[in-house]
Amino acid sequence: MPVITMEVGKLSKEQKKDLIKGFTEVASEITGIDKKFIISYS
Repeated sequence: MPVITMEVGKLSKEQKKDLIKGFTEVASEITGIDKKFIISYS
């Protein structure tokens, strides 16, 4: 399983939530991996 690290500047909790949600959707769509198997740490 690949590990993807993302570094960004200061984000609000809402921005982090939106970023993780969007990233998960796209990663799942492109890789074919079910969203429930994508784990994020913030």
